[in-house]
Parts: sequence; structure tokens; C-alpha cells
Amino acid sequence: MPHRYRVLILLFFLVLVMYLDRLCIAVAGPRMQRDLGLGPHDWGWVMGAFTLAYALFEVPSGVLGDRIGPRKVLTRIVLWWSAFTAATGAVSSLGVLLTIRFLFGAGEAGAFPNCTATVSRWIPARERARATSVFWLATSLGGAITPFVVVPLQQAYGWARSILSVWQPGGILGGRMAILVSRYPGGVGRDFESGARTHRPTRTIKPQESSVEEGAAKS
Repeated sequence: MPHRYRVLILLFFLVLVMYLDRLCIAVAGPRMQRDLGLGPHDWGWVMGAFTLAYALFEVPSGVLGDRIGPRKVLTRIVLWWSAFTAATGAVSSLGVLLTIRFLFGAGEAGAFPNCTATVSRWIPARERARATSVFWLATSLGGAITPFVVVPLQQAYGWARSILSVWQPGGILGGRMAILVSRYPGGVGRDFESGARTHRPTRTIKPQESSVEEGAAKS
């Protein structure tokens, strides 16, 4: 399998787990509100804290990907959201939950711009539209499977342990992102640390230049 397809598969599962981690709190919401004594107004702030932070940090995270490369940014994003997914399962008050959700959104922002940047560096232009559709497919699939994953865990262990249990795949993906995407695309050298192209253009030798060079070689 070409290495670029392995990178694409990694992006697919990265987005899939991202949506699983992002939406598990929505599935656990009714039980969390009951146990923490939160009303509808409070829960609205909980959901809004994530969205506000995500909006504020989306563009800066995209700029950061252009400056230091999408590999580093995506690795940071995956490890960040995994840590705050686990932290969500340990909350005991509204204030702590709001803080964690805000930091969760700030850390997860920039995932899609940097996924797109990774595709632009690893996938040929003729395949980029279908490659982008692969990781966007994971958004819908992640939302669809979240209830089937989280609800049984909640029924067996409660909402806190169910949320704590879904952070682990993200940690594994973060390690894979750092390793798998660290290699340069074969045949198209790109500097993933700076995002700059490193391939050199091929020089075209004109016929008269070729004859001069051959004469010099014979002499």
C-alpha cells in the first residue's frame, strides 16, 4: 500500500475518534445534568463554552500549521483533546466543567485545516477531492456510532467512566501521527517542519548547450 494511503487512513480514524470524543458528552448529558445538578441554562453554557473556544482558536491553529507544519499541530491536537476528554470524566462542579470544555474546544480547533494541509502535501492533485471526502466521511460516521459505543459503557460503568474510557484511542493516534507522517512523501520532498517545498526543478538542456558540453568533454 502506498504510504500516502496509510496517512489518509490515519486521518480518517483521527477524525472518527475526534467526533467520538467530542459527542460523547452529548450522549452522557442527561446523566451528567442529574448527577451534577445542572439545569438547561447551565448545560447551554457547557455546550457554548466548547463552541466559543473552537471558533476563537480555529484560525490561529491553522496559521500555526502553516508555520510549523501540520504534523506537529495534529499531534498536539490529538493529545490535547484526549487529555481533556479524560478530564471531563472527572468533573464535579459546573465551574470546572466549563473550564474543561473551553480548553477542550481551544485545543481541538484547527483539526480540519491541518488535515487539509496534510492532504495537500501527501496526496497528488488529481486525488485530493476524494481524499478530503474520506476524512469528512468520518465526521458523519463518528456521530452515528457514538451512541452505540457510549450508551453501553454508561449503562455498565456510569457516565464518568464511560467518558474516561474513550480518550485512549486518541492517545494512540497521536503517537501514530507523530511517527507515520514524519516521513517525506516519496518523489515530492516537502519540509513538514516549515511547510516549504524542497524539491528542485529539473534543468532542461538545449541542443546547442548539449553539443558544447560534449565537445568540452572530448577535449
